[in-house]
Amino acid sequence: LAVGWKPGRRGRTRRGRGGRRRMLLAQVLGKALKAAGPGLASAARLSSRVALRTKYTDSSGYTHFRRRSGLPFPGPSSSSSSSSSSPWNKTYVYVSGLVLAGTSAFYVNNLEVVPYTRRSHFVLMSPEQERRLGSQMYRQFLEQHRSAGRLLPQNHQLARLVRKVGKKIAKETESLSAWGGQVDHMKNIKWEFNVVNSDEVNAFVLPGGKVIVYSGLFKVLKSEDELAMVLAHE
Repeated sequence: LAVGWKPGRRGRTRRGRGGRRRMLLAQVLGKALKAAGPGLASAARLSSRVALRTKYTDSSGYTHFRRRSGLPFPGPSSSSSSSSSSPWNKTYVYVSGLVLAGTSAFYVNNLEVVPYTRRSHFVLMSPEQERRLGSQMYRQFLEQHRSAGRLLPQNHQLARLVRKVGKKIAKETESLSAWGGQVDHMKNIKWEFNVVNSDEVNAFVLPGGKVIVYSGLFKVLKSEDELAMVLAHE
């Protein structure tokens, strides 16, 4: 504005002479912008910088600004005919490569092979973390059902049966390494067995060897072998 506009005697725009008048007008506008506040002054400086940058329009009708030296803006420049060599693109490639390599290494490092089937699966938690989480959930479960009177005592017939069959299966887990795969998380486990007095047909095992069986399961089971099949599956 300070360079390209000069008021005439009757408010018309004229060009040519009048260098002192342009300088005086620039000083007046600068003081006005300063009085208007730093935000307006910053906007004026930014607009003047953008206005001085050359621009071009591509075949699709989009307008692009040519980058200035030292700024990682894509687009044609006087020093390079391709934007692929800009620092921004190089940084993007490097960062993407590092992220991909780190993610791949993390994934491979957390793969585990299942015994017998040799199937690989991705596991985020360590065996220690699993056992801590399983013990916490197990204590909460026992407190909830014990306070409700639904937890059968250890000397109950069903509780003894589950403990008898469950211990046989737990002993066999020590020889799973013969089938191949990773079985370290199955070693040195303190197995515990409990039965909940409920009509629900269900059974599950929490991490760390915490076995829960619902009494409703025995309404559909016909033998110890079928109970062993369910517990071995869990």
